[in-house]
Amino acid sequence: MKELDYLKLFIEKQFDKFGDIEFGFKYEYNSITSTHLVEVSNEVLFSKDEFNNDAFSFAMDFMEIYNEFVLFIKPCDLIKISRIDYSKNNFDKKYDYLIGNKSIDSLITSILSDSVKNLSNFQGAANVIKASTFATSSTRTYYTLAA
Repeated sequence: MKELDYLKLFIEKQFDKFGDIEFGFKYEYNSITSTHLVEVSNEVLFSKDEFNNDAFSFAMDFMEIYNEFVLFIKPCDLIKISRIDYSKNNFDKKYDYLIGNKSIDSLITSILSDSVKNLSNFQGAANVIKASTFATSSTRTYYTLAA
């Protein structure tokens, strides 16, 4: 099994375990340092002992099998991925909006209502924001906004 295929298996297991957290992986093989860089997009995952244990075990197994290093990094780290060789995430949509724990329904309704009331002020701008709900949970609602 090639290195990237082995990494993909690890990533799939993480999505199975932590599917309730939105996160993604970016991967690059850095030939200068002979290191496999794996960026984890959500730092919350790093606060999970189970993820840290899995990542450590994976890195040790990887080094034993392939005699190469795997380095897990965060987006804010000094080491950056400059060329993405593989990526995967579990984000629902490219543009998700969530404003605190408040219902965004009332916010959008207010914006649209004010826009309609003041439509004469927007004669040059024919685009009105349209919002459609695509997912709702007990704690948050996601919207796709389009002009």
